[in-house]
Amino acid sequence: MAWAAAEKEYQKTSGNILKKLDNVWNFPFLSMDTTTWEDKMYMIYYPIHGTVDKCFGDFLSSPSGPNYLPPVCTGSAIPVPSCPKCQIKNVTNAKLMATHLDGLRASPHRFLLTTKTPRPKPLSTTKGYQPTSTATNIVVFFSMEHNSLPEVTLSAFDETGRVESSIPVLKQRSYIGREPVISSTLADTPCAALGVDGVLENLNATLGTAYNMDLPYVLGKVLNATPQRNHSWMPHSRLPLPVRVFMQEMGYNFVRAKAFMHSMHPVSLRGVLQSYVAQNYDFGKVYAHLRPYWSDFAGSCQPSSLQALKERVERFKFRWVAGWSGGGILKDIPPRRIWDLYANRVVPSWVTPKEPRGISHAWVHKNDRVGVMTPINGNRWPVPMPKDANLDLIRIEMLNLGVEYAWLDVLCLRQEGGKNEYLRGHEWSVDVPTIGRVYYEDRGVVCYFCGLGRPLIFEEGYFESDRCWFNRAWTLQEVPYTRNGGTQTVICGETGVEGRKEKAMRTRFDEQLTSLRHMRDDKSVLAVLSEMQKRVSVNPLDKVAGLAYLIDVAWLAAYNVAQSEEDAWAWLVMAMYPDTRADLFFYYPEPGNGNKYWHPSWKQVMTQTLPSRGEAAAIGSNDLSSFLGLPVDKHHGPRIKSGEVRGLADQSHDEDPRRGELVVKDGTGASHRIKVVANHQYQIPEGWYTLIGNNGKADVFMKYWVVGYQRKRMLRNGFKKLSVIHIEDEDERRKLQNLGVAKRCSIVTLL
Repeated sequence: MAWAAAEKEYQKTSGNILKKLDNVWNFPFLSMDTTTWEDKMYMIYYPIHGTVDKCFGDFLSSPSGPNYLPPVCTGSAIPVPSCPKCQIKNVTNAKLMATHLDGLRASPHRFLLTTKTPRPKPLSTTKGYQPTSTATNIVVFFSMEHNSLPEVTLSAFDETGRVESSIPVLKQRSYIGREPVISSTLADTPCAALGVDGVLENLNATLGTAYNMDLPYVLGKVLNATPQRNHSWMPHSRLPLPVRVFMQEMGYNFVRAKAFMHSMHPVSLRGVLQSYVAQNYDFGKVYAHLRPYWSDFAGSCQPSSLQALKERVERFKFRWVAGWSGGGILKDIPPRRIWDLYANRVVPSWVTPKEPRGISHAWVHKNDRVGVMTPINGNRWPVPMPKDANLDLIRIEMLNLGVEYAWLDVLCLRQEGGKNEYLRGHEWSVDVPTIGRVYYEDRGVVCYFCGLGRPLIFEEGYFESDRCWFNRAWTLQEVPYTRNGGTQTVICGETGVEGRKEKAMRTRFDEQLTSLRHMRDDKSVLAVLSEMQKRVSVNPLDKVAGLAYLIDVAWLAAYNVAQSEEDAWAWLVMAMYPDTRADLFFYYPEPGNGNKYWHPSWKQVMTQTLPSRGEAAAIGSNDLSSFLGLPVDKHHGPRIKSGEVRGLADQSHDEDPRRGELVVKDGTGASHRIKVVANHQYQIPEGWYTLIGNNGKADVFMKYWVVGYQRKRMLRNGFKKLSVIHIEDEDERRKLQNLGVAKRCSIVTLL
């Protein structure tokens, strides 16, 4: 073994040892300290689970630091042994150590070897760290990057048969790199044709390892839990639909899967591969399932890897439970399926350890689409593709952009057709509401603005077309965040050709995209609704479903294609956070004409000009509680039991803000006038009303007021909204506060 060969050199100089190891393993050794080797060794194994610029910071500042291992641990100044994602392995046999190193050689990890020291010093907190005894210790840093893998070339000609020069999108012509990417031909090869030995040979060749069939593997039972072709032990026709959906993805009963995961009995690599071959899966599916955990075959499984896999399967279960119950859905449920670009296969999300990059695109007209059956998603349904686009070319472009895992709706969200069409409605109940999670916060988004896989060419009338990316309802939630250093949109389909006309359209394109980014960052429900008014969708219900992640809700409602837009909107309002609900209550100038007065109906927010939001600070809270099992909306905040509103009964001719006054009486019965403003044209007849004010910081406290009536409804007293006003002048607000006519902590039921 490699380590045994190196051990024979232990009395030679460190340079000779480095040279020997470098020749054996063919990857760079960054530093070695001393020449003394001992039988007992410790390996500290660092998976790259976060940013690479925090841990080991002090250590790297030492004189020899720059020649050492780049930092890999998450967190600032965290002692290595305390990092929950790092594990210390005690290796007592040099031959076994060689197996570890051979197995990890091509993995995207870094690790440290040290002898004798029973516990390594917390390197990240020790400046100028040196081994405890240079006479008896050796410290070796290895850089285990993919750059030790052979160079891979994927050409458009080999993948699709098209000449590269005929492909207008530059990044779709070829991919050249050292990531462990396999060709479509290899991915499509049945494992039965390769045999167990052939499967292992290709895995070793792709991942740069030299594993043998007898390696034990704790995760073997879990990874073997791929969808089975035949479940004769449990007739599908007798199972409820949600259970059948779950079994389609997991391949077996969840209780059985959980028992497997809690079992630490190892399974040999041969046993794992034999199962795949017996079911005649193609190599792409096997590669997609095994690649994320391949380094764990180098000895015992990492507890962190096993725990992470358990957590992903548990989260996957939430999707199944949500589909079964039909109730509220957690926002953080991962997608059902993810496209593994290295393997060119769609796999269940529990298989993948990384978050996917969302691929956003504008759907072309149905006359310009064709249904494509593809092994990429197991030929589950016809993938609707533009006639001039190709999934293999899209894959090449994604690889050139550095994407390993992606989510693409046509591949990962069940589409019309296919042998299991009956599953689509149930899957959509959970999968459609959670689409926005892929694009949520600052995850990277790659966009095709002129159709999936098509070149970025702005034709005449692009911005006015219903098929324009900027005019589709679903793409609104696909604009990424940019605040706090968030990821910018990656523009796909670049051709490298741009004339004067294209430059002018590109300027408009950039301006609109920038405006959308600001809207997304602001999270104003009114701004989002105003933008959604301009957009179109095949199903009007999709406009409601596409709002949840934009305005940020506490939970998601199930998607039901038979549901009305008004009912879906009512569920969405129930799921909103208090400050978002307060925006609808205090800013929208009219009573709702749907099932509630306090907030506008869906028809109102889609057809009327909406007011702009005021201060960024929260102006109040509307909490949702229940009464006899029914939803009840309540507001906590200032309330004026009786006040007279004057001067706002007529509309202004120039539509400028109208000015009036609020008359209140103090405890002595004396009247006081407060100047008020209405930034709208909704008429407020002169008379006495109950008024509800906003909470918030001191500079906006009691600035915004809702005018209405106290009414009894369903045996309960409640507040019926009429319109809104605000007190613009700070002195006037202070005057009202000092009068003490507003009860500051009132709880009011909203009708």
